[in-house]
Parts: sequence; C-alpha cells; structure tokens
Amino acid sequence: MIFKYSLAAVLILATVNSWLLPASASQSKYVPVAKYDPKRDAAIDIQDAVKEAQLTHKRILLEVGGLWCGWCHTLDNFFDANPELLRLRDQNFVTVKINFSEENENKEVLSRYGRVESFPHLFVLESDGNLLLSKDTAALESGRSYNLGRLTAFLQEWALQNRSDESPGFRLVTLGFSFSFSVLNFRETFVGAGHGHVIHQLLVFEDRLFF
Repeated sequence: MIFKYSLAAVLILATVNSWLLPASASQSKYVPVAKYDPKRDAAIDIQDAVKEAQLTHKRILLEVGGLWCGWCHTLDNFFDANPELLRLRDQNFVTVKINFSEENENKEVLSRYGRVESFPHLFVLESDGNLLLSKDTAALESGRSYNLGRLTAFLQEWALQNRSDESPGFRLVTLGFSFSFSVLNFRETFVGAGHGHVIHQLLVFEDRLFF
C-alpha cells in the first residue's frame, strides 16, 4: 500500500516536471547567424539571440567582422578544426555574427557596446543582452592562427558560471523520490520495532498530501 502511494506521488511530480522543464535546444526554432551578411538586421538578430539565450540558459557571443576579413575566416576555420573548442562555445553561448563592411557597418547597433578597432571583435553579453565584455581577438592569436589554450580559457571564463541543468520540476521529482524512499525506510524500521500506529499515521499523512 505504501509503495502504491509513494509511486503515485513520484508520477505526479514527474508530470509537474514535464510542465516546468524549459524547451530543449532540439525543440528550439532558433536559427544561428553563422555567416556575415550585410543584408541582415543585426538588431533583430540580437533580439532573437537574447530570447534563445534565456530559453537555453546561455550567454551571447557577438562576432563582429565581414567576408572581407581574413582573420575572421581564420577564426571560423580554427573552430572547425577543434571540435572540443566548438562544442565548448556552442554549449555555453548563442553565437551571432554581426556584419561590418562598406555595405553595412551596423553603426547604430555596435554603438551600444563600445569601440571596435580590429576584426574580428568579440562582445560577450549576458542572457538579457547586457554587455559583459569587449574583447580584441589579437590577444587570442598565435602566429598566423589562434591559440587553443587562450581561446579555451576565454570561453571557460565567460561561460555562464554555476549553470544548473536542473529545472524546478526536476528538483520536485528528486524531492518526491527522497520523500518516498524515506517513508519506505521509516516503515521498515518501525514495523520491526512494533510501532504500527506510527505507520498508520504516516500513511494517512501521505494520502492527504498527494491525493
């Protein structure tokens, strides 16, 4: 009987968890801005990135550059050549390429974040869109490419710290399991000691709590 009630409690909490869990990245309709395009509206791209960052609990990484920029291509190729680095970036940031070229300098949008003196230039934003860091990528270079250790350290430093993948619903389910197994352990202990009346009161309490 006690197992029936405890199992039912866990099932109820699991249902609550399904309601409270945020949409996963696989369910998101967001399309990353992976290319420099002078025709794009950077303001809208950033707005969309903010929504996605809040949904997926990430920060935002703006990459300012253009198709004309050799070092921008070098950075793209470097990420492609280092899958672990790419995974680190994509697991922690919503990356948005912001075009800067003769066709479209995106002056109004970039004026929010401060001066850009070289390309590519990185801006780290909080998930709400507020600026956290303006980064000149020259400090991440090594010879004619980039430094894996420096880029890794940079991403790790500015990833959302202490990010928890546990939703409120997940914590409720955990609490439900903890409660249920505590009841079972309590029953085994007190039945052996002849405290049947205590078990009866505990069953009544669980029955009222979950039903």
